[in-house]
Amino acid sequence: MSRMSDKEDKDLLRIVSGDEALRVLISLVQRDPVIAAVVLQEVKDLLAKSHSVEEVSDDVYGAIGSLEIDECYARVRSQRGGSYLYPAEIAYEMLEEVMDNFATKLHSYRESSFHSSEVEYLKGILLGLYRGENDSLIELSELLDDSFSIYANNLIYAWKKLHPHGDEYTTNLGNFIKESCPLWDSFYEELYWLGK
Repeated sequence: MSRMSDKEDKDLLRIVSGDEALRVLISLVQRDPVIAAVVLQEVKDLLAKSHSVEEVSDDVYGAIGSLEIDECYARVRSQRGGSYLYPAEIAYEMLEEVMDNFATKLHSYRESSFHSSEVEYLKGILLGLYRGENDSLIELSELLDDSFSIYANNLIYAWKKLHPHGDEYTTNLGNFIKESCPLWDSFYEELYWLGK
């Protein structure tokens, strides 16, 4: 068998799927402690890299903006048997679906104890949801009504349960909500109430 060229090696790496690449990486990490240390440092660096609040907010707002009212009503019409969901309930499910990647990323920060990155990412999510709730151009805004704030409140509640004692992160998040999401000032109060 002839040796592949560097170009062929690079081309081969491009056709490997994400799951396949992950399996290869895990195998290498398990076999070689030096590679394991390098990979672990890369992961830490990646997680420690804070996304700007505005960048995350724009991504959330864009995801929310991609929700289409026609899709919602198509899902309503396609229901067969079992329990019936109203259009607002379907719209909330659609919101949860587009928010799933953001919630997963937030959870990864939480799991890795990168609290400052976690708070910055959460602030970006909240600001994106806030913008979505207050933008009449979002197609599903009428059906979602207060769903944005309900989703945001659920995120804050889950975050606060894992950070029960008032600390600099709580203060940081509380001040952000008060300043950047003034119509959600009740969340600011709840954030501190949950810590008592």
